[in-house]
Amino acid sequence: MGIGSISGSGSRLGMHEEKSSSVLRCVLIYTGCFIALAFFVYFLFISDGKTFVRYLSYHVDAFAQKYSFAFEFKRFLNTLFQNGEINTWDWTIGLGADGYEVNIPLLLSPSEYVMYLTPEKYVDIVYSLLIVVRVYLSGVGFVLFAKKIGLDNCQSIMGALAYAFCPWAIVSTIYQGSFVKATMMFPIVMLGEEKLIRHESPLLFILAVGYTTFTVFSFAYMIAFIVLIYFFIRMFNDDEQRNANNIIRTTVLLIVSGTAGILLAGESFVITMLKFGETTGTTGKDMDMLWSITEYLRLPLTLMTWESWFGSSSIMAISAIGIIMVPMIAYKAFRRQTDSIMTVLMVIFVLLPIMNRLFNFFSYPTGRWMFMLTFFYALAAAECFDKDLLMKKESKIAITAVFAMYAVYIAWIQKICDDMTKVMLLFSCVICTLMIVIIWIYFRPSVYSDAGKRIAGILITVTMCVGIAFNYTILFLPEYKLYLNIGQAQDEMNKSPQRVGQMIDDDDFWRIDQAKIKKVNEQVYFGNRSEYVFYSYIDVGWIELNKLLGNNQGYFKRTRVKSNDNRFGPDFLEGVKYFLGNYGKNKNLSRYAGFGYEPYKTIDGVEVLKNKYNIGPGCMFDAYIRRSEWEKLSFADREYAMLMGIIVPDDEEMPDGIRELMASDIKTGVKEVPYEISANKNNTKFVINCENDDEHQLLMTFENVQAAGESFIRLNVHNDNMRKNITNTRGDERGYPEDEMRDLTVNLGCGKEAGTDVKVKLEGDEETMASGVSFDDVKIYSMPLETYKKCAEKLVSKRLNVTRFTNDHITGTVSAEKPEILYLSIFDNNGWDVYVDGKKADVRENVDIAFIGVDIEPGEHEIEIRYHTEGILEGLAVSLAGFALTVLVMLFWKKYTTEQRI
Repeated sequence: MGIGSISGSGSRLGMHEEKSSSVLRCVLIYTGCFIALAFFVYFLFISDGKTFVRYLSYHVDAFAQKYSFAFEFKRFLNTLFQNGEINTWDWTIGLGADGYEVNIPLLLSPSEYVMYLTPEKYVDIVYSLLIVVRVYLSGVGFVLFAKKIGLDNCQSIMGALAYAFCPWAIVSTIYQGSFVKATMMFPIVMLGEEKLIRHESPLLFILAVGYTTFTVFSFAYMIAFIVLIYFFIRMFNDDEQRNANNIIRTTVLLIVSGTAGILLAGESFVITMLKFGETTGTTGKDMDMLWSITEYLRLPLTLMTWESWFGSSSIMAISAIGIIMVPMIAYKAFRRQTDSIMTVLMVIFVLLPIMNRLFNFFSYPTGRWMFMLTFFYALAAAECFDKDLLMKKESKIAITAVFAMYAVYIAWIQKICDDMTKVMLLFSCVICTLMIVIIWIYFRPSVYSDAGKRIAGILITVTMCVGIAFNYTILFLPEYKLYLNIGQAQDEMNKSPQRVGQMIDDDDFWRIDQAKIKKVNEQVYFGNRSEYVFYSYIDVGWIELNKLLGNNQGYFKRTRVKSNDNRFGPDFLEGVKYFLGNYGKNKNLSRYAGFGYEPYKTIDGVEVLKNKYNIGPGCMFDAYIRRSEWEKLSFADREYAMLMGIIVPDDEEMPDGIRELMASDIKTGVKEVPYEISANKNNTKFVINCENDDEHQLLMTFENVQAAGESFIRLNVHNDNMRKNITNTRGDERGYPEDEMRDLTVNLGCGKEAGTDVKVKLEGDEETMASGVSFDDVKIYSMPLETYKKCAEKLVSKRLNVTRFTNDHITGTVSAEKPEILYLSIFDNNGWDVYVDGKKADVRENVDIAFIGVDIEPGEHEIEIRYHTEGILEGLAVSLAGFALTVLVMLFWKKYTTEQRI
């Protein structure tokens, strides 16, 4: 309807009041229904005092990336509010990351401030409650959109409950609560777009786009595709809108308004985009043009169950109403109904791996975008609950016939279902049957009435809600014990050895290593400088370095850096000064510390060891080796070579006076050692023995390990002296391609027992184990500690002596007798500036693959290292431009609507 089609201000006011009353009544009814259904869905949490925080070695998103980072945001705001400063760099996040870039999306999120103001012991409660609030607001947004396009209260409430409690939303609730922000914002973006199409104010669309881009950029990227697709389908389906002038004018307004929204988010958008280029984006899973036949056969199954189809978050069911309305949705799509067309189109997207990759920045295919599919699916299903449609005998027959065929399909496909899925299917079939019976009874021309429609709507909604609650309970029960009780998260943290990190009295630059970290990102909770991290975006150079060192523990998964395998070379070059050893019942962890660590003190029950070889943030080198030469060496020799000279790109110019090393110049004393090995008939279990002494470390490599098909491979190594698990994640969507890392390497440690009765097990998935795991050879390298000692002592004498250290500002002094290069264990991120004697120096990139350095002339020098988030000022300028464009759009719209009224 156009702006000028309503005449008279009184008429407009009356219609507005009537419409507002209807919307408010619908929201209130939805609220009551939501509270009742939420109580049943989350009853186990409520009755047992559980939170949405899981604390285990896998599926760690809730704890590692949200609960822990709530305390990171607390520190960020404390620094901002108390000191008036912004910590743009944060050493807490692994070896360091841009703290401003990590925290800026939270600055406009009210829920994050609620957690900031919450006492620490109640953060887990508030965290869980806020997730439920987001689910509730998702349904409110749905109601607003549904009422805008003309659905009645019954349809709007039914669709809102189906959307808010769809499997995608609930699974996200208990696994990764931040995803629900997307389900909350998408209906608002769509409402703003619909208002714009109807020639109403574009302000809501601009603000919704801006807020979504600012707070959930990765989801905003996905939403943008659907917004554009909906716009053109909506415009060409509406006879009133479908004329050339209107389409052109409205398209221009949409593009300009969307651009204004994106520009408003410039402060977050610009910084985020600049960081994407420095992080990983690969996948360990080869993608075909199509899914397998088996996957396609499973697709209808996922329309009724809570199963993920092809990968993470790939859940598209909305409840039994989504099944019984399938023929009606198909009919409406054929009749050019926009929401039904969108549903069909997005199901087609699901069928194509490339589309699912596109929604994930062309990385691995994921169903994280499917909240938009469930939105339109719920909308289309609710819209089909229409008396003119369902009173037709043909409609009821079609619904019954399609469900009968679906029941036959279920009976046939159950051979690939587990017991839990079979129970879900059985109960869902009962729910569908009840819904069909209700439709047959109430939607008969002879007895139908408006009251009958309301009764039918209530019965179907209640039935649908019962199905949701039951299926959720079946899904959740196997993992229920993994969730922490109220207050338990903080209790677990108080047991963590990482708690002592802030008790170490040392003003120098240092990092912490630990052999057995209980759960990743514990150091983020405490604010410690530990090398461990679980984060979605890992510096690409750091991953590359781990690969080239054969350090699978730091390379095995794209999203998780776990450890440098306690190898003394990387520990030294990363500035690791303290090692958290024995604590509680863990009496054998200090042995992992390696050479150079000595007992320091026991702090709060945790034995802390100190590395006598420590370079702090960096040291000077008088030699270099080009990368191609360095890669000629074995993994063990490469580690030592990094202590003899920095690694530089092949084509980089180097200053005079600094020695160039060739692979043949690297004399490390590393030797292969003979060993005895006994294996089982499948060559998957071994016992290896070799001689060693206290002066050597052993490094074992399984060369060219392969498994049949796409599969992960795990190497378990243990004896009385140590226990290690090394994993290669080829075939994993978050892992690395098959040809990236075929050599599995593990540090066996030092001492006579290091090579004694080493038990090895190679394993993969069931398919792999059936056909076996193959490898070319096993090599054990003996690394003399004397070589490390000499290199380390030399570099310690050339360390950067720190005089002042904060998050984004380090000062110190160095002394050089000849031209050298100052190596800094700081990631090669744009934003670092180094000043030598007050003058800005040229920063060398890709030093040691992942880090930075500067050239140093002979003499005594003052060094100052500063970090600034790249794009802060540019982002601010973009946001101001977005504000200006928003003002211009609103002025144009006001002028246009005034002219239309005249």
